[in-house]
Amino acid sequence: MKLTTCARWLALVPAFATQMSASAAELDPLPAIELRKFCVAYGDDPRGNDAQACATYLRGFIDGSSLVYVDLLSPPDESFSQRAYRTRLGSASRVRPRYCLNGSVTIAELVIQILVQAESYPPTEAETASDLIQATLNRFHRCRSGGRR
Repeated sequence: MKLTTCARWLALVPAFATQMSASAAELDPLPAIELRKFCVAYGDDPRGNDAQACATYLRGFIDGSSLVYVDLLSPPDESFSQRAYRTRLGSASRVRPRYCLNGSVTIAELVIQILVQAESYPPTEAETASDLIQATLNRFHRCRSGGRR
């Protein structure tokens, strides 16, 4: 007896359900304790897997947050019009940044700041990596009242 297409798909539902529950755990927030561990590894070997996890997580947070402003140095070959557009029009976002980073800040410097913050205020089981990064940015890179550093 031939199975219909629908019956074939229904036969796969238990396998998909098991896979989906495993995948859902992958989307849980990274604990702050894990980020701290990854960043400690950065000091030992910046090219190691855990160290790269730390660096990548920091870059992703900074790139993805509308609360972080990175003041990139203007390119040396930028025209007057390009500079005017960049400085006057800015981004379409209306969210004022809370954290302002100078474009010359390195990942290594951010890692050290993360570790200083984690040493001063050890992360708890309930805290996420985002909580640790925000506390670090708040401590070291809070924007001045004008929204820029």
